[in-house]
Amino acid sequence: MMKSCKRSCRSIVVGTIAIIAICFSGAALEATTIYLNVADGNWTNSASWNPAQVPGSADEVRIQNGGTLHINSDVSCLRLYVGSSTSTTGHLEMASGTLTVGDNFSVGRNGYGTFVQSGGDIVCKDQRIGVAGYGEYTMNGGSLTVTNSMYIGDAGTGRFYQTAGTTAVTNGSAFMRIGSSSGSNGRYELSGGTASVYVFIGTSGYGYLKQSGGSLYATHFSMADNATSTGTYECVGGELIVANNNPSVCDMGSGTFLFGDANSAGTFVETNGAKRLVVGSTRTNSEAKGIFRGWGVIGLTQRLLFYPNGSIIADGYGVDRDLDFSNMDGTWSVYTNAAGQAGGVYAQNHGRLVYKAHNVVTYTYYYGESNDYKTTNVINSAVVDINMKSGGSILHVALLASDRDDVAPDIRTIGTWEFSFDNPTQLNSATLSFRYDDSLVPSLGIPESELLILRRNGNDWDDVTGSIDTVRHIITTTSLTDINSQFVVGLPPLPKGTVISVK
Repeated sequence: MMKSCKRSCRSIVVGTIAIIAICFSGAALEATTIYLNVADGNWTNSASWNPAQVPGSADEVRIQNGGTLHINSDVSCLRLYVGSSTSTTGHLEMASGTLTVGDNFSVGRNGYGTFVQSGGDIVCKDQRIGVAGYGEYTMNGGSLTVTNSMYIGDAGTGRFYQTAGTTAVTNGSAFMRIGSSSGSNGRYELSGGTASVYVFIGTSGYGYLKQSGGSLYATHFSMADNATSTGTYECVGGELIVANNNPSVCDMGSGTFLFGDANSAGTFVETNGAKRLVVGSTRTNSEAKGIFRGWGVIGLTQRLLFYPNGSIIADGYGVDRDLDFSNMDGTWSVYTNAAGQAGGVYAQNHGRLVYKAHNVVTYTYYYGESNDYKTTNVINSAVVDINMKSGGSILHVALLASDRDDVAPDIRTIGTWEFSFDNPTQLNSATLSFRYDDSLVPSLGIPESELLILRRNGNDWDDVTGSIDTVRHIITTTSLTDINSQFVVGLPPLPKGTVISVK
């Protein structure tokens, strides 16, 4: 009986100790929330914190007292929030060392937060800038590695300014979302350094990415991914390199790709195989539109693909400049413009849109339109029905803005095209058709049925009109033996001077 009691007592004591050990072990695994407690503090100084201890890898850190925290050595935490509550502010600066955040690193989480990185290395699982608050991250050096996902503007306003350093979103299924949720506003400006990201610009909110320098390596590139979203990418310097997917300007919302401005343009190239440029959407949202506008050389080599409400605009910004698609293997349109839609190719402000030059033989060729669909519906598209001698010749085709220096200033035009053969003697005959912009016809002050096709002949213009279809808005030439010239749809110049009759 006594032995049985002793055994029972021992069991109770051991069990109690085990339970106590488990409880203490569980408490040790819980994250401690540690707050910055001074106006200007250093992470490794325990006096900077409340409670007065240096945060460790299992702790949650909050900077929300209006103060500034400095990092210049190797530190870690589980979660890091800068400006972490409504109506609070916080500031973080990092000059050197390594910051490791096991879970979420947020700048502007409900409050107002800023982070300036001039050096050092950061590794975190998730990065959020502007989470239902205002967040601003300035990278002037060092590196940022996000192992899961990065949000710039996540139910709030987020700003990420990178002048140097390296940004990498490394997980194959991870992404950078700029303007992540409905009502959010995200902006990323890359002026130097490098970024390697899987990027969505305007996921459900408003997203803007401006590149004026540096290198952007995009393993995925898309804009305006939901019906309510707006995305804009502006490239005035640096290099955009697209890999793994066809870059898309507007999936479902409104997307704008601005390639160059009045002063400069960047570089747009591909890697890991040939890429298409996709402009427009699948019409899930009737208000959706995609616009690619600017000047410079497009380094992609597959087709230019149009969906509904997609437009390409060669814009010289007041200087004779080219938007050069000569590397791309033609155009491919898979839709028909409905009434009032303006999907097409355009040239304005001294711009010229240059198509791929290729050796032509007896065949029908489409520019701004698709050989596969042959709808001649994309505004300002052109069709060349051609008969060549054996061997053919290289044909160059371009769409020109009417205000260019190489277009006669007095011609009244709603569309100007230019054709040239390397060897024009190889041409037997050709017929040209143009899908003109019918919205511009009223500016000429004539009925649409009176439009003409005029071919430039030195300082004169020859009327080469064959027929016009005012329902489909297509005008066609007579059969021509010479197309090495500019062609306009419009009217000849007005007579110079005024004739006064005196009786």
